[in-house]
Amino acid sequence: MSLQFDFLDFGRWVLDREERVATLVPDRAPFWALLDWLEASAVDTDDEPLTTWEEAVALVAVCFRYGNYLRLLTWGDPFAGFLRDPGLSRISNPEMRRINIEASAAVAEWLRRRDEAPRDYHRLVRTARFWLRSPWLRGVRPIRDTPDFVRKLKARYQEIVAALQFDPADGEVTRASHRQEANAFVNTVLRNGPLEDLHAGAPSEGLLPGYRRLWPREIHRVMRHAVKETASLLILRRHFPEAYFLFSFSPVEWETTKDTCPVLFRFPPHIDVETWMKRIGEKDDLPAGPAWPTAWAKGEKP
Repeated sequence: MSLQFDFLDFGRWVLDREERVATLVPDRAPFWALLDWLEASAVDTDDEPLTTWEEAVALVAVCFRYGNYLRLLTWGDPFAGFLRDPGLSRISNPEMRRINIEASAAVAEWLRRRDEAPRDYHRLVRTARFWLRSPWLRGVRPIRDTPDFVRKLKARYQEIVAALQFDPADGEVTRASHRQEANAFVNTVLRNGPLEDLHAGAPSEGLLPGYRRLWPREIHRVMRHAVKETASLLILRRHFPEAYFLFSFSPVEWETTKDTCPVLFRFPPHIDVETWMKRIGEKDDLPAGPAWPTAWAKGEKP
């Protein structure tokens, strides 16, 4: 049994009845299929330069919201305990690890394309903005790299330069790899924000597969934070590379080669693993894609 949303495959279930464990084992991270689909569905674009805000919105939609394990957490049955006890965790440790790994691998690929294939990247951003909905942007003021904002941003990150005892007069900073850069990037814009608030807390049966963990207002809060921080870091990358690439070497002990990982769910004694997982397999209310009709997701031409 596999778990698929449209054409995005999030993995196959492996059951261990004796140990009362179900593991979702992916073959590859779902963002690859999303990138492939966007390339195949590219829209005509003009040569108008991209704004940093456009880039940030597209990156967040592809790498965090729709091409990441995080998307699974917006589907499922409600768990009453989450309403009664706000101190319960919504995301388990194995799930958080997969979210981080997939987000980092996706951002690394995104930045690689940005640096190495600017014309294709331009088309990718405009295509993502055309197809992928971003409802969390309602009421959010776009961040622009105005001189005043850049000045304030530089001041904010001067502490990094000072802490690492770097003198710009000493020369250029050695650049981190795209994956190392992405690890620090994701740790800042996604991991250490509202998402961590949802991860923190006590475990419960609500962390079993099939329960919905995040509701629109919660996922929107996570994405709003992520897009603002992403825009800020992209501006820093362009206008203050010394601080940005020093920041990229921030010690984040995350995976540097894998693009995804399995997620293990351990069931309590009073729940039959096989019956529970069979019920999940029979569900027919998986969410539709972020913007594309089902026929297009199956590869049919519009």
